[in-house]
Amino acid sequence: GWAQPSPEDCLMEKEAQAEYAELLRRLYEAISSLTPAQARRVHARYMLGMKVKDIAAMEGITPSQAGKSIHAALRRLRRYFIRRKWTSGL
Repeated sequence: GWAQPSPEDCLMEKEAQAEYAELLRRLYEAISSLTPAQARRVHARYMLGMKVKDIAAMEGITPSQAGKSIHAALRRLRRYFIRRKWTSGL
């Protein structure tokens, strides 16, 4: 039959899943600190994989404005994580 994972493997998998869930919780918390426009643009860029020029066209702004908004959002997210001392392991 099929090889069953060891109890240690199961425990390690559960710990990894818990760490991933915590990281996602922190990320969503941090994203909620962004302006709606910044959150929308970061989501489009990094979660949907859209290009900055396409985000700009969708939003009716210049690519430069979209890029600056995304960059500012990333700085804000970084500061949010640092203030909460969530930087270890990232």
